[in-house]
Amino acid sequence: MPGKYLSNVDKSKLLNFITENVSLLVTLRRIGHGIATVKRLKSAAAACPDSDVPPRKPIPVHPRKTTKTNDKLLKREKAHPSVLGNASERTIQNRLQKELCLPFRSPTKKPFLIPRMMKQRLEFSKKYQNWTAEDWAKVM
Repeated sequence: MPGKYLSNVDKSKLLNFITENVSLLVTLRRIGHGIATVKRLKSAAAACPDSDVPPRKPIPVHPRKTTKTNDKLLKREKAHPSVLGNASERTIQNRLQKELCLPFRSPTKKPFLIPRMMKQRLEFSKKYQNWTAEDWAKVM
């Protein structure tokens, strides 16, 4: 398949085929585009005057993801990588979290041993405090 957009030459060829009542299959073979492209051009040409080729729709422009300042900084970093130096992962995290106030996740802090676990450990140690090394060797 050719490119995504039809050139003005291809558009005029297609419109000539349509006005000469050339069959759709022959038109598709000669131009090399799909049925939807031909039908879309035909409907766009119906709205235009007879001699005009339908103009190409403007390509949508998306907003930039980076600012001009960021682009300059990236360009400077690429040209002179040693100026900014190597920053550790922790330094970058601190800058993002504290200075730039970007959201971050901090894990919840929990106690190492809860009272129930302490009680279970105490019971276990009291139960097996008189065991010898030979007894433990049988287990392991």
